[in-house]
Amino acid sequence: MRGFLGDVWEFWRKHVRILAAQGLLLVVLVLAVNFAVSRIAQRSSFCATCHYMATYVEQWKTSTHAAVDCVQCHPYRAMAVAASTLRYLSGAYNPRPRVEVDDKSCLTSGCHDQRLIKAQETFRGNIRFDHQVHLTTLPRGIQLRCTSCHNQIVQKGHVTVTEQVCYTCHFKGAGRGEAVTGCETCHGKPKKIVEHAGFSFSHESYLKIGVGCNQCHVQVISRDAGVGKERCAACHIGREERIEDVQFLHENHIARHKVDCQECHGPIRHGKIQLVEPLEVRCESCHIRQHSLRKLMYIGTGGKLVPDLPSRMFAAQVSCTGCHIHVTEKGAILSHEARTTAQREACVTCHGPGYDKMYDDWKTVMAKLLQAYAGFLAEAEKRAAEKPLPRTHATALKDAREAYLFVKDGRGEHNVEYA
Repeated sequence: MRGFLGDVWEFWRKHVRILAAQGLLLVVLVLAVNFAVSRIAQRSSFCATCHYMATYVEQWKTSTHAAVDCVQCHPYRAMAVAASTLRYLSGAYNPRPRVEVDDKSCLTSGCHDQRLIKAQETFRGNIRFDHQVHLTTLPRGIQLRCTSCHNQIVQKGHVTVTEQVCYTCHFKGAGRGEAVTGCETCHGKPKKIVEHAGFSFSHESYLKIGVGCNQCHVQVISRDAGVGKERCAACHIGREERIEDVQFLHENHIARHKVDCQECHGPIRHGKIQLVEPLEVRCESCHIRQHSLRKLMYIGTGGKLVPDLPSRMFAAQVSCTGCHIHVTEKGAILSHEARTTAQREACVTCHGPGYDKMYDDWKTVMAKLLQAYAGFLAEAEKRAAEKPLPRTHATALKDAREAYLFVKDGRGEHNVEYA
């Protein structure tokens, strides 16, 4: 062993200058190569050198950021580039790279530095958005980043907004037909007259009296953006101790790192998923036995010798459950159906104070009308029993009886003018 070490020392002593020169030359060469690579790597064209980056580069070329070099947005570290190059050459690279874009890169002078000052934005033509609210506060307790929403890479455009992110935050955990922040936060107060099922409809007049959006827009999302444990297992193995700590998960995945919401949350869709269907007047949605006469009375058809005349409420697309809002005790104990009764409060909900009195007037007028008509009909039928009537008179009396029963059983208050 001593002989070997002695030989090494002797060799070093004799060739120290040569070895030092070669070492220095190697260091200079490594530094020069690293410098050259780092300079070249700052060019956006260099990114396409790796084949799995080609798709991203092509998308960038056709985006609004085509004139912005990659390193102006993505963090650039020379040593990291060298390490990535070695991994690529050795085949140990990740074909699905995870990139970061710091907020300071987006908000730097000359880029989007005015975004927090001129924060108001219109998205998709009619959706109101405020960058300041989303970036300087904690929406639902979550610290968002620019790339939390602007995370689209390939499918629709470089760093464009992914709508799924909006839907996940605004609708997850909200009630049926509702948004966590309310509808007007994004949509404002609709003022246009819209066409629906052949009718013209004004949102403005209904909103003024406090009618909720979900009274017509029954369902506005499909799916619920849920998070299954299998999503965690796609990245983590055996790390489930904090899987229920929502704040911790959002802080680590969103605030500290760019992890797209859709990597954890399932799909969710927002739109006109289900609207009320008043034109079909589906009483049978609550009742097994359909109230056909009441249905016909409301629609304004079925009466003999009189033209059809739809109820004004029917024309306004008000469904049965718009007025029948109270479940009676009798209905509650029936085994297969629930029974609702029309309530005066329903009138006030849509039309405002004072309109509940009209409901009382309708019931009073119909009761008096039926009482008077019943007496007239009874007298006519008594006389017909005493003396046979001509065929035309007998037919008229029969039609009168049917009309009376139609108004009585169809409940004339469903369509006062027609009754």
